[in-house]
Amino acid sequence: MREVIEEVEKRIRRLEAQAEIAEELLYRMEESGILRKYRILKRKGMSLYTFFMPLWTIAGLMMLFILRWRYPEVLGRINLTPYLVLVAMVSLLPLLAALLEREGEDPVAELEGKARNARKVIRDFYNPLKKGLEEGNEEVLRGLADRLLDDPTLAQAIEAVHEGDAKLMAYALYLYLNRKAVSEEELQKAIILLGRGPLAMLLEKARKEREGDGRI
Repeated sequence: MREVIEEVEKRIRRLEAQAEIAEELLYRMEESGILRKYRILKRKGMSLYTFFMPLWTIAGLMMLFILRWRYPEVLGRINLTPYLVLVAMVSLLPLLAALLEREGEDPVAELEGKARNARKVIRDFYNPLKKGLEEGNEEVLRGLADRLLDDPTLAQAIEAVHEGDAKLMAYALYLYLNRKAVSEEELQKAIILLGRGPLAMLLEKARKEREGDGRI
């Protein structure tokens, strides 16, 4: 069991490092004033661009009409249709940019999310898993399996930090808790699906113990 717990501890250290790096970057950005400037630009910059860009293009088109009217001998033969199409396209660019920005990742929110998700996975998954394994407490493991299915925020955090699929992880814990009753085939399939990680190691340990007991 020691090697499984060591793998859990390794995952905890890795997630702690991710959280600390994200938190350190946010702290440095706050200290340097970059974060404050970014928030101001995010709040005001796009709205100003959205407001002035269409006005600028329309004003340019009006100036072209005026020049064409005042100097017909020079500009009277110019076809303005391409310019009208260009104005329509440019006027739509701010709206498109705003939509793309809304759908895209906010770098500050992304850093905050990385730290928050890493801390949550450590607190709500790996710490209880370590406790249950160290103490041999199956009730703790059962409660953890139940929480993996019942807590969508934990499932989302696990997926966000690329630690696996919460439903599959819960299934693995249930298999381990019922390791004496489940089939060898079920254990093997779960190990393959889990890939590498503490839960795969835990099921592999259970499988080898069954082999040692003469059940294959």
